Amino acid sequence: MRHLDNTSGHDGLTRFVSWWAAAVFRTPRRVLFLVGLLMMGSIALATGLKIDTDSSRMLSEDLDFQAQTRAIAEAFPATKQTILVLVRSRHRDAADAAVAQLTAKLTGHDGEIARVFAPSEDPFLVAHGLLYDDLDTLDRRLFRLSQASNVLADLRVDQSLDGFLAALDGAVDLAAGADIDPKALAPFLAETAAVLAAERDGRPRPFDWQAAFSDGETGAPVLRTIGVEPVLDFTRLSPAKPAISLVRDAVA
Repeated sequence: MRHLDNTSGHDGLTRFVSWWAAAVFRTPRRVLFLVGLLMMGSIALATGLKIDTDSSRMLSEDLDFQAQTRAIAEAFPATKQTILVLVRSRHRDAADAAVAQLTAKLTGHDGEIARVFAPSEDPFLVAHGLLYDDLDTLDRRLFRLSQASNVLADLRVDQSLDGFLAALDGAVDLAAGADIDPKALAPFLAETAAVLAAERDGRPRPFDWQAAFSDGETGAPVLRTIGVEPVLDFTRLSPAKPAISLVRDAVA
């Protein structure tokens, strides 16, 4: 069994303390000057140290994939380090309303969020979104809008429930008298029936105007996206934490 002896370490510490005390006694000014230099150097070193939590800088910028990443970021700056908010609903109008509210809540926080982009709220896409449909889909939508033009015109005059039912009744009579295919009003009638049935069962739901003029497809949820570009602070352990907190608060 080996016995560990720590006396040599204690002796070394004792000799150092003795030497330091003697040096202070002999040349106090020189020791004070040396201590001052050490303190100023420590302060300069402490203030010069910075934290960079950008993980993309951990590897060399000369690597091929780093160069490709920079090229993509320059070509599509809105997709770089963006927080993506996904809104899902059973109804298109409800999803768009939620996106509008979230966009309004997230806008104006310049210190934490640099940019908020919601395609369903973008003025250009709202005004010209139909141009992105293929021709067949566009033709079907325009056809349904034309078939329901009388309903829309009547609703501009009277937007009450009585006015809505009267306009719908008039559209059905007009379609029957003009020998129009009743399928043209089928999505509109189906949406009306769904709203009335939900109200009767005590679970009110909004009237989905977009579904009323669509192909009548149901079952698949409606998805909307909001791109939130955070102001990143790489001196923090979580550079995007302020922006993420704002998004969570807005969702809540």
